[in-house]
Amino acid sequence: MIQFHDVQQRSYEWFDLRAGKLTASEAGKWLIGDNKTSLEAREKMICKKIAEERGYESPPIFENWYMKRGTELEKAAVESFSKETGFAVEEMGFISDDELSAGCSPDGIIKGLPEGFEGKAPAPETHIRYLLRPQLLEDAYYWQVHFSLAIADFEVWHLQSYCPNLPAVRCRVTRNEDTKELQEGIRKFSQLLEESKAKILSSVLT
Repeated sequence: MIQFHDVQQRSYEWFDLRAGKLTASEAGKWLIGDNKTSLEAREKMICKKIAEERGYESPPIFENWYMKRGTELEKAAVESFSKETGFAVEEMGFISDDELSAGCSPDGIIKGLPEGFEGKAPAPETHIRYLLRPQLLEDAYYWQVHFSLAIADFEVWHLQSYCPNLPAVRCRVTRNEDTKELQEGIRKFSQLLEESKAKILSSVLT
């Protein structure tokens, strides 16, 4: 069952909801691949999620210039999107599925529609590249967006790049075969993660 958690992102509740779960920003083609690189990526992510869920120490998260800029421009970016598209964006802390060890933290969902919103505020030079070649925006966040579509079971996800004093770059991403494969990949990853956690717990108790 899909759950929509109305919590503040970066709050204690939000971190608790995400702990031990695979998230959209971590998604990649490795979720649907069977080559050595994909298998190693899955194993490393499983180990990361087990450590994360059990509360083991990890390096502190430092907010770099790009992250800080994105946070500061988030409100203006959403307002720009709503004003120019007519879509109202509702805040959403976290979306998860009770049957999966995975979830996503969208920048919002479209009010009244089964559609999501992801906004980016990259460095100005990056945004200008997106203006010149809009396909680069979708390419850069392809797996993240399709992972979100898979988790929320939505049909459409709106992706935007925003930079003050420049036109926004937007693309409307719809479900495709990769979305379906990701859903299966996430299911298999969740199953393998649970099996690995049981194995670790067994070794700790013996």
